[in-house]
Amino acid sequence: MDEAWRMMQQRLEWVFARRIAFVVGATRWGTVMVERALDAHPEIAAKGEGRIAEALLPLMGQAVGHYRRRLAEARAEAEQAGLPFSAAGLDATDGMHLARIAFGLALARFAEGKAARCLVERTPEHVLAMPELERLVPGALFVHVVRDGRDEAVAAWDHNLKTKGETFAARYPTFAGFAETFARSWTNAVASARTFGREHPDRFLEVKCEHMLDRTTPTLSRLCRFLGVDWRESRLAPCVEAATQLVPEGAAGLWRERFDETAISAFRRHGGEMLKLFDYEA
Repeated sequence: MDEAWRMMQQRLEWVFARRIAFVVGATRWGTVMVERALDAHPEIAAKGEGRIAEALLPLMGQAVGHYRRRLAEARAEAEQAGLPFSAAGLDATDGMHLARIAFGLALARFAEGKAARCLVERTPEHVLAMPELERLVPGALFVHVVRDGRDEAVAAWDHNLKTKGETFAARYPTFAGFAETFARSWTNAVASARTFGREHPDRFLEVKCEHMLDRTTPTLSRLCRFLGVDWRESRLAPCVEAATQLVPEGAAGLWRERFDETAISAFRRHGGEMLKLFDYEA
């Protein structure tokens, strides 16, 4: 057997013998903070963004579908010509198996030789794809990071203006209009994650981004216990340091400086109840 093939099999066996967790949430900064903190733990390798659900799963399914259609065409051509035709082919479930192999190889590279007991992938947008990821990695753990949607709206507004410029500004001429649209997306994302969490309570943990700021050690301790790694304070020290190094200025409560009354009302129309649920608003 080819040595490269044996090494690939060993990498896959090693990966799927670890605990695998996904960090998701409608907050890019918050999920990065959790990722960096976890990656500082000696028993955790945490990286992002794999974008598995967005880029890998659909393409693998399409590849298998294309292959099956091509075999069907070849069979029809052979039958029309009176020639025998046989091919083992692939079935509809094989796309998921191929995606699992590709994901495993990616996680092996994420680990970078670290003797980790837990492998963590972070893609914020996966908050809307948790059922698909659960089918990809049965038994996976999920960490849902929540941040005040108003603070995240400000961050998203600034990011989009910087990266998309006039195109974004033309679509959203006012911040209030963007805040209302963002409130819908934020509420939908958080609700989707919580629905998944109710269905998988033993494999779902919710973390408020703000608690990573003002309750860093107990929050990381809870995270490490959930992930099944050493949560003694000596192990958490580098995690706490990594988390605090990433905190941007005005991380919590930034919205108070940027929201006017119109924007506040616009956000509350769609996100008010969710804000209350997380005690972001009385």
